[in-house]
Amino acid sequence: MGLKGKLIASMEMNCGGGSFFDIFHTSTHQVPNISPRTVVHFEIHEGEIVKTGSIVSWKYIQAGQEMYMKHLIEAIDPHKKLIKWKVIEGDLLELYNYFDYTTSCDHQWTTWTIEYEKKTEDTPEPLMHLGNILDMTKDIEEVENMGLKGKLIASMEMKCGEGSFFDIFHTSTHQVPNICPKNVIHFEIHEGEIVKTGSIVSWKYNEAGQEMYMKQLIEAVDPHKKLIKWKVIEGDLLELYNYCNFTTSCEHQWTTWTIEYEKKTEDTPEPLLHLGVILAMIKDIENHLPKK
Repeated sequence: MGLKGKLIASMEMNCGGGSFFDIFHTSTHQVPNISPRTVVHFEIHEGEIVKTGSIVSWKYIQAGQEMYMKHLIEAIDPHKKLIKWKVIEGDLLELYNYFDYTTSCDHQWTTWTIEYEKKTEDTPEPLMHLGNILDMTKDIEEVENMGLKGKLIASMEMKCGEGSFFDIFHTSTHQVPNICPKNVIHFEIHEGEIVKTGSIVSWKYNEAGQEMYMKQLIEAVDPHKKLIKWKVIEGDLLELYNYCNFTTSCEHQWTTWTIEYEKKTEDTPEPLLHLGVILAMIKDIENHLPKK
């Protein structure tokens, strides 16, 4: 498995991107008061407001433990409502060689991008940290104003080559339960012999120790772009989400999974647990395939 990765989370906001950007640009000191469950302390070490070149630090809660990180603000673009933060010190750098964030706001959407390189293949993807960020985002937005639509994107560096990985999901999907027995219990194609546009497929899988089920319609397969689009049409996910659609794509040494969803209520969690199942499955498939 490669060591580099990228996680992207986009959340629909009813407060408007400008208000959210302003919190992190000029009123960042308010964040511990707004989101005390996630942020203990914020400090600007150089400068009065967050600006390019500022050094800032955070104390935050993750899995019940107080953590620390210090950032260099690499860029701020008020026109694009974008801030780039580079971790230069703290707990995250015990696990990752680098860990960088980008915050951006566009119309009614706020997007967080995390780019990182793990120190070892056994280092977990930073889904728990992303969960913290999303909780903080919700607190800032305030529950009554939070939108219901969202998008999660995970890109992982692969050593097997994108063609091999795409082929597993295109022509050899029946092998996935054997390759990933911890996460996938059963796979079935209900219409057709291989995964192709119009196929109906179903999965039984483990999530947080429970057996779950979903049925999907394959909306598109593009062998040239090494892309598959899967639409959930039945199963446990639709008890929480009005829709939940996946896109799998492979390019050069990277595989990317995109989940687009709409929550049924504002209290519905983002599907980070499900994304974790997907990333664990990717690792098992990568370990199974011959290295390029």
